[in-house]
Amino acid sequence: DIRDASVYAAEHIPGSVNIGIRGRFETWVGIMVPWAMHESDKLVLLGSKAGLKEALYRLHRIGYEAGVLTLEAWEAAKLPTKKVQFITPSELYAQMKAGTAPVIVDVRLPNEWMGLRIGEVVNFPLSHVGELSAKLDPAQPVVTVCNSAYRSSMAIGLLEARGFQKATSLAGGSEAWIRAGLPVYGAEA
Repeated sequence: DIRDASVYAAEHIPGSVNIGIRGRFETWVGIMVPWAMHESDKLVLLGSKAGLKEALYRLHRIGYEAGVLTLEAWEAAKLPTKKVQFITPSELYAQMKAGTAPVIVDVRLPNEWMGLRIGEVVNFPLSHVGELSAKLDPAQPVVTVCNSAYRSSMAIGLLEARGFQKATSLAGGSEAWIRAGLPVYGAEA
């Protein structure tokens, strides 16, 4: 799903991986597709017609071929969609203070996680979310976190594909957390 993370959250195909067309799209497809797919699977892109045209062009340059799909075509076939409500920094912080927070999974690289954290979180780097998520109970709510919600939105689809029904992302990521003036933790000496 190549749409923006907020559009993906509003309605998406269950278990689809959100890799927004903005930014390092080709890099993230190259990283995530081998982790998210089996050899017999076919890569299918979902997005707007203009976004699909750009994505196909960009992927062709790195050797990927893909089919295309619009959400309207999916819905016309009466197939299920899923909605995810991102959690705001203030909502998550209030839950953390009350001791009712879901499991918080930071999907950044270990050096990013060690450099700045929003609190008691586990670190499952995005390229290992699939295998490391086996350590969690899929019935538990999970909030994924990264810098901007770009990578954490990708993690939602990976978790959904592994049976997690209550996976969401921190809206705006740790950047929004910092802008809200909430406490962060850095590397300890």
